[in-house]
Amino acid sequence: MIYLHAHTLVTMTGEIISPGTLVIHQNKIEKVAAGHLSPSSADSLIDLSNTVLFPGFINAHCHLEYTAMGPLQNRSFTAWIKEIVSAKQKADDSKINAGINKGIKTLLQNGVTTVGDHISFNTPLEAILKSPLRGILFAEALGVADDVGQGIYHSLQNLKTSLPPSQFQFSITPHSVHALNPNVLKEILMKEPGPFSIHLAESDDEHQFFSLKQGPLHNFIKERAPHFKYESHSGLKHIINSNLPVNKLTLIHGNYLDDVEQNFVLKNKIPVVHCPGSHRFFNHQDFPLEKYLKHNHPVALGTDSHASNDHFSFLEELKLVHKSHPSLSAKQIITMATVNGAKALRMENIIGSLENEKSADIVGFKMQNIEDPFQLPFLLNKCDFLMINGIKI
Repeated sequence: MIYLHAHTLVTMTGEIISPGTLVIHQNKIEKVAAGHLSPSSADSLIDLSNTVLFPGFINAHCHLEYTAMGPLQNRSFTAWIKEIVSAKQKADDSKINAGINKGIKTLLQNGVTTVGDHISFNTPLEAILKSPLRGILFAEALGVADDVGQGIYHSLQNLKTSLPPSQFQFSITPHSVHALNPNVLKEILMKEPGPFSIHLAESDDEHQFFSLKQGPLHNFIKERAPHFKYESHSGLKHIINSNLPVNKLTLIHGNYLDDVEQNFVLKNKIPVVHCPGSHRFFNHQDFPLEKYLKHNHPVALGTDSHASNDHFSFLEELKLVHKSHPSLSAKQIITMATVNGAKALRMENIIGSLENEKSADIVGFKMQNIEDPFQLPFLLNKCDFLMINGIKI
C-alpha cells in the first residue's frame, strides 16, 4: 500500500481535511483519514506534508489531434472550419503525433488525469493509448451525404474492434447534428451504447444554418450536399422533435441555446461542457454559466483544441472562467473541473472526488500563503504532484 501524507485533502465531497492521509491499494483509494497515519514497514510513504491534494482534473472536451495545428488564424467559425480541414489534409502522422505528445505532456503538467478526447476515423492513436491518461475516446461520425456518413460510421465500428486494451473507453458519437446525415445520426443515437459527446449550438453560424437556413455554414454545407437541410430550428430541437434519446448525451459548448432549450437541458439533467478559451477565441455571445450553476447543473470544463484556443492549458481555462465569471467562487470552478467533469463523462463512480473505492487519480499543489485551498490552482502554472490509477507520474 501507498500512504500519501498531505498538508490538506480537498475531497470534493464537502470535507477539507488538514492534515490528512490517503491510503492507496491496488490503484484505488482505500482510506481517507485525518492526520498523518503511520504506514507499516511493508508499505510505501510519500511525504506531501507541504502539498494540497485534489482529485485529478478532468478535461471533458479536447481534440488532441489538432494540437500541432494551432492556433489557427481565422476567428470566424465557418472560415475556421475550412482552415482546419485544409490543415489536417496537409498534416502527416508524424506532425500529428508530435502534437498529440506535446498536448499530453501539457495536460499532465496541468494536473489533468482524465480526458474526453474527440478523434477522427484516421487519428493516430498509439501515443494517446500509451499515455498515463485515462478517459474516453469519442470517435466522431461526420458526413452530410448519406454514403459519406455511413462510410465513416462503419470505419469507426471497425476501429473499435481493433483497439488494444487501455485506460480509455471508446464511444462512437455524432460530431454534431448539422455535420451528419440525419439517418446516420439516428442510427448512432439509437444503437450505440454511448455516452455521446456532441457539439451543439456552438456558433452563430450554426444558429443561422438551422433557424434562418442561410449564412456561411449553410452555404458551406450546401456545397457538399445541395439537398441537405434540417427542418428544426436547432440541432437540439432536431433531437427533441425526432424523439431521439438524450439520457446518454453530453452537450459540448451550447453557446447559442435559447431559454426553452436551456430549460430542457436543466430538466433532463444533460451535462454541458463549457470551453472558455475556445469561447473567447470565436468571441461567442455570453455563456449562461451562472444560470446552470444556480440549479446545481453539471457544467464541466474543456480546453477544446489548440487549433481554436490561444493556449492548451487546463489551468488557464480555470483562470479564464474566474475572469469571465467573477461572481463564481474558486470552489465552484474546481467543482466544474472535478465532480462535474466526471458526471459529463459518465465516470462519477470512478473519478471526480477523493473517496474510498474511487480510482487513485490525484493532483497536488504546494502550499502558498493563502487561507482558501481552492485558490491554489489559480495561482500556479503547473502541478507539483500527479498520480493516475495509483501510479505516480
